[in-house]
Amino acid sequence: MLSKSLICFALLLDRTKAVDPVDQRELLKGKGYEVREVTIIDDGGTKRTSTLYFIESPQGLLEASKSKNYKFPAAAVPDLIEDFTREGKNKRLYLDKCLKATRNFLKRKEYTKAPKKMKGPCANLFAEVKKKVPFEYDDFKVMVVDRDAVMITNQDEAKQYCKKNGLKCGYEKGSLYAAGAAGPCNDWHYKSKTWSKNLNEEIDVDKKFTSSGNSNVFVKVVIEAEVNVSGSAQLDYKYKKKWCVPYKFALQKVTLEASFSVSDGDITITGEAAQTFDGVVWDIASPTIATGVFMIGLIPVVYRFQLPIRAGTGDLELEATGEVDLDQKLEIDGHYKYICTQSSCSKVSSSFNDNGAIDPGNVNYELAASVKIEPFMDVAIKADIYWNLIWAKVGLRPSFPISLTGYFGNTCGDGDGLDGNEMVWAVYLELKFRAGVFFIMKWMDNENYYEFYAADLLVQDLLSPSTAFSPEIRPTINNPLKKVTLLTSLRECVDHVMTDYQDFTVDWDDGSSTQNIDDLTGTKTLTHTYSSAGTYTIKVKHDNDAYTERDITITTMGTPPKVTDLQASCLIEPSKFINPIKKYMTTLTGSVKAAGSPSDYEIFNNGVSIHEGKLVKYSSFKKVFNQYIEEYNLFVRACNTVACSQYPLSGTVAVACEMKKKVPVITGVKTFCTVKLNKKKDPKLPDTYTTFLSVSIDATDTASTYEVYNGTLEPIYEGASSVFNESFKGSSKGYSLEVKACNSQGGCSDVYGTGLFLCLFEG
Repeated sequence: MLSKSLICFALLLDRTKAVDPVDQRELLKGKGYEVREVTIIDDGGTKRTSTLYFIESPQGLLEASKSKNYKFPAAAVPDLIEDFTREGKNKRLYLDKCLKATRNFLKRKEYTKAPKKMKGPCANLFAEVKKKVPFEYDDFKVMVVDRDAVMITNQDEAKQYCKKNGLKCGYEKGSLYAAGAAGPCNDWHYKSKTWSKNLNEEIDVDKKFTSSGNSNVFVKVVIEAEVNVSGSAQLDYKYKKKWCVPYKFALQKVTLEASFSVSDGDITITGEAAQTFDGVVWDIASPTIATGVFMIGLIPVVYRFQLPIRAGTGDLELEATGEVDLDQKLEIDGHYKYICTQSSCSKVSSSFNDNGAIDPGNVNYELAASVKIEPFMDVAIKADIYWNLIWAKVGLRPSFPISLTGYFGNTCGDGDGLDGNEMVWAVYLELKFRAGVFFIMKWMDNENYYEFYAADLLVQDLLSPSTAFSPEIRPTINNPLKKVTLLTSLRECVDHVMTDYQDFTVDWDDGSSTQNIDDLTGTKTLTHTYSSAGTYTIKVKHDNDAYTERDITITTMGTPPKVTDLQASCLIEPSKFINPIKKYMTTLTGSVKAAGSPSDYEIFNNGVSIHEGKLVKYSSFKKVFNQYIEEYNLFVRACNTVACSQYPLSGTVAVACEMKKKVPVITGVKTFCTVKLNKKKDPKLPDTYTTFLSVSIDATDTASTYEVYNGTLEPIYEGASSVFNESFKGSSKGYSLEVKACNSQGGCSDVYGTGLFLCLFEG
């Protein structure tokens, strides 16, 4: 049982008074672990020195336990191995086997070095393949262990530890501890701390890039701004005790949050250049949010949180000699909040506001060179625990990708498709804006960047116009219909320029309204019908006035076909789809009669084409629409190789639709037959007979025709009446009939069998 003095000792935890770090030095470093000596002056003015293990992995733990100097105590190894695992399926099974194997390994004195990798059940426990074993290291790998405290194995040793470090462990007034227990003495405790600060910094960067071969070739970059930053950092951590003495600490996650504004900002680029310069990054300032030490028992936790502010150019790619002069005003603010664990940083929130400064009207430029540059400025928070042993950095980076491009040549496509590639030219500036959050951590090889805000600012044509923006056009003609199909696409040397800039106007040259093509990508297809034959110049013009034009000729020759008749009907029925979007579907059927050898037809409903091309046999058509349509207003145009004609010449043919009738159902059939002996004119002649058959059919009201069969393929009756009376020469003992009820829309009912019925004899 624990003594009262050790129970109260538990309250020597997480003191927040000022603690000054005096010194730290590295005592030992191996694969996956370090041993450091940290000296501090506590809040009582006492100088204290702690020896701390920084264990990064189970492998590092075994390395430390086999080191010659500052050997990690073997008895504490199993406890830390368990700390490096997480809850999951089969944890206890793998863990028990791993701990057993580890104890056996530590007992072998002949092994002075730890194995190069975890083997057997331990390999299963810490396997990275999550499908096999759902375990991985804690959020941050590093486990900080107090060397003196971890060696405590009983109550007496805990007392000696307390006495050695000059700690008061009683209930007396003025003690560092309060009376009573402070939670379990052998379990994890979870805590957090938060620091925040407001800062104001001025950015004033003036850098001149000069060619090594010619001092007259240079680019000068000036970045000026006033930056206000409000930053905060929250540290979530846990520590564990034994015998009520805290002996190990682990960082769980870091929450980094900043709000910033940039005012009176200006990015200016001037110069005359003919080469590529490597980009430069300037560290403007790195003010501190908080720095210091807080104590968990006698474990000092050393922290430093900074707000690095940087500005840079990115690489300057200058592809031709020319003057460069660009000026972009800045007036922006933003906010981000990210949580970083061992493997990554995840977004809680982020926002960005350009305050109207990111606008084409705020950009001044004068360019005659091909230049690509992405000047940027970023504001970050760096969390540094234990002198960069554990750290994460998160920041927001606004940048301005700028591309200044020149082109002159005949490898940029064929505009009109007639005489090969034309000679075209272009000089234009393209300016974009983007903002994103970047983060990098100790265990990452490269910086991660996630863009969350982007805007295309402008494309400015500097030649008015750059003819490379004239499009490629390909018209095809259907003379009988007087119709032109026009394909429009971008030339390949400018197809990468922002979509918002690619707007065109199509003039058909017949007095009709022009058509617009906005935000062109890929190929756009337009159709136009001319009212009369003739030669027309189709002109497609970019908004910068660069254009491509092409002449087309519509011809009319010979005699067009003549349409004499149009017949159609339509039926409405419930949709046959399993999950229909519309409840009903409408089927239109009909036929067209025409003279003059028509080869193609176009059928219109309310002036909108619903069919174009050939018709099936006997010039009939069928169209199904997944909607409820009460009426069609049709006209048809028939064409041959010469021209087309329309029917009717004025107005349309109205076709009213009706609900499709359901398949009839026979509810009953009444039958009766008699056989009569015919009278003889001559008694010597043999007897003859006549059979009389009567059938009355009861069916639903959708029936319009009936069929009666007597075991043959051909019906003995077919007609509109539901009552059938017929006489046959000869006699019959009886009949077994099959009856159908039909209509022209739903078809016929199932066969109704009467069964065998006998005929009566009248003699």
